[in-house]
Amino acid sequence: MKPQITILLLSLAIASCQPRQKPKEEAAGDSRIEYSKDLRPLDYEKQSFKTYALAGKNSTTPDVAKARLNETLAALGTKLYFEADTAKDDESKYISFRRADDPSGVFEMNKVTGRIVFNSGLKEYSADAATEGLPSDKEAIELTKRSLATLKLDLNEKELSKPIVSGLEMSVKKDQEKPQIYKKMVTVRYNRILDGIPVEGATRLIFTYGKKAELTTLIADWGKFEPKDVLQEQVVKADDMHQQIEEVIISEAKEARKIRVVQRDVVLYDDGAGTIEPAVYVKTIMQYTRKSPEGKEESYEVPYDFYRPLIRGTRASFPHVKDQQLRMKPKELKAEPKDSARRNTNDE
Repeated sequence: MKPQITILLLSLAIASCQPRQKPKEEAAGDSRIEYSKDLRPLDYEKQSFKTYALAGKNSTTPDVAKARLNETLAALGTKLYFEADTAKDDESKYISFRRADDPSGVFEMNKVTGRIVFNSGLKEYSADAATEGLPSDKEAIELTKRSLATLKLDLNEKELSKPIVSGLEMSVKKDQEKPQIYKKMVTVRYNRILDGIPVEGATRLIFTYGKKAELTTLIADWGKFEPKDVLQEQVVKADDMHQQIEEVIISEAKEARKIRVVQRDVVLYDDGAGTIEPAVYVKTIMQYTRKSPEGKEESYEVPYDFYRPLIRGTRASFPHVKDQQLRMKPKELKAEPKDSARRNTNDE
């Protein structure tokens, strides 16, 4: 018996010296869940986190909002006339002004957060034609940098992400002609970064330019926040987070045939009400099947994403999904004479 014991001990010793391979991440509770290979691991437990609360109470009054409107118009060099929006009641979160000659022109300030929304008006952009004098992407970024100074938004430029440039287009289809695409505006967006972590949710700076490179829209949701350290025991354990994420996915997937987790990142979430807290953002693609009008089984995919609070006793108001429309089940297919498999989108 002794030689056998010696061989067994030797085998165990050799096995213990072998390099450990990283275990493949699998769904503990549901075989339908698959994880993308390039997902970042949930290894945040040694990381330090902060929560952020809006610094002081904002005292936005009608007079303060009116003064801010006048400052904005002066900085833009425009002479548009705005008047108080009487449709807003005293319970509204916003103090609002509208253009007398174009109801789409609006200036609003949030009474609590100081959030600013300015739109010079869209009446001039309703024609079926491309906007003349639009700036290039590079020019739009330079215009925005100058606007940050002239508008006196009082922000820390170290918190700005790289600018993201996009465009607003209008598609027009007449009869049997091919759709015509008209470029209407150019938009520059800045997201926020705090302590190296991207902020999602309400915080953002958006500048939109129209004819002759004029600033047509400004959204400045960039309040001043006071940080507070998070205690280590407040942080949700990675294993618990993994389980919570799967519970949400399984709950929402219903009859999905397959669920792919394509993104899972540690972020900060701004709830738009004065609180920023760490969270895990998860994006999935859920695959379903349905019968076509011809009776064939076909598959379709629905994106679904959500946040999970990273700390216990969260005070932030988290949405279950970023876009409520992602929870809508696609409409039934309807057969038509010239299109036997066309989605009914009349009510979307």
